[in-house]
Amino acid sequence: MSALPPDDMRSLRQTAFAARHPVDAMIARWDAIGRDAARLAGLAHLGAAPASDDATGFVRVLECASDWQRELAWQGVEDITAMLASGMAALEVLAGRGIDARVPALALWREVDAAQRSLLGMLATPVNSETPSAATA
Repeated sequence: MSALPPDDMRSLRQTAFAARHPVDAMIARWDAIGRDAARLAGLAHLGAAPASDDATGFVRVLECASDWQRELAWQGVEDITAMLASGMAALEVLAGRGIDARVPALALWREVDAAQRSLLGMLATPVNSETPSAATA
């Protein structure tokens, strides 16, 4: 019998799967970020805000990326996911208290949009055979 609750065990299994299939897991998370960002745009009263990129564009730049870029992208996707999860939870608390969440939703949407654009820019940067640390030496 496990010492962990079932939800924690499920989370561990999902993490183990993601580790075996990192690119697939990253693409799935990127899609989830896009869906959450669309919900966030609605909370910010932006209307139908255009997505910063579709999954196909993300996959295309990911395929051309070097290993170090993929590692940074993985961390970036993790960071954006965490930012969105905590921000959406805070917005739900505000809405539950009857407080207008438009301004904080807009601020969060801008942060998420900037993070997505930065991540895509990093992935789209052409690389040579050197790593960033070797190029500065």
